[in-house]
Amino acid sequence: MTNCVTNHKHSRLANASSASKAWKNLDSSLPTRLIEVGHETTSPTVRLAVTAGQVGSYVALSYCWGIAQEHATTITNVQGYLQKIPRHSIPDTISDAINVTRKLGFKYL
Repeated sequence: MTNCVTNHKHSRLANASSASKAWKNLDSSLPTRLIEVGHETTSPTVRLAVTAGQVGSYVALSYCWGIAQEHATTITNVQGYLQKIPRHSIPDTISDAINVTRKLGFKYL
């Protein structure tokens, strides 16, 4: 996925790095839970983050789950997901969104 966001013919991102810095200045109240995407090389762990009223920036994905998901967050697995969401349990669409979120320089999806 090499520069697909910045190189797309309809992209407004001439430079994803400077664009994400500008977007990060648009902090707002964070949703109750987000996916913390980490960094693909230095901290590749993906986990559930409880924001507890924090203010910040995040990338939003509009996504239709369809049928019940095997690896949805539940009372049974939430404590484990706060430590790490197993890579094999992340659908391809969410995995792609995690990669884009990282490339844009954001911490949360």
